[in-house]
Amino acid sequence: MEESVFNKGAEKRGVSSLIHDDVFTHDEIDKLVSVPKFIKEDASFSHNINFFIKRPGGYYILLLILMFKFREIPCTIEMLHHYIPHSVCSKATLSNIINEALQKEMVIKEDCKKDRRIKIIIPSQSLIDEWTKMKNAVLEDLGTE
Repeated sequence: MEESVFNKGAEKRGVSSLIHDDVFTHDEIDKLVSVPKFIKEDASFSHNINFFIKRPGGYYILLLILMFKFREIPCTIEMLHHYIPHSVCSKATLSNIINEALQKEMVIKEDCKKDRRIKIIIPSQSLIDEWTKMKNAVLEDLGTE
């Protein structure tokens, strides 16, 4: 029988094997998982991410913008319209989210080098930093880092 990731994480942090149905104290959780403590101590770290998450379809927009950036694929509003289902986020909502993110400097709009009519959407460095910090904390807690 395979050992769960949870138990591996517990052993990694020096906590004996735990039963799934146990109720833990906050101190026990802090020894096992860094994300809740991390969020509580620095709630401002995810300001930009929260902007996207609290809007309909915003999480998809955030993921696609970041994924395209890390894969070095130019991201345009037209691409976002294509990949995000209309049932999740209408074109108007998507445009409003992008425009507000531009105003708040969470994303940057640049002209395409090949065709200046096309605008490329790029995540700001602060958005990338927030995402990286959150991703690393979650991966560490999962024991995959």
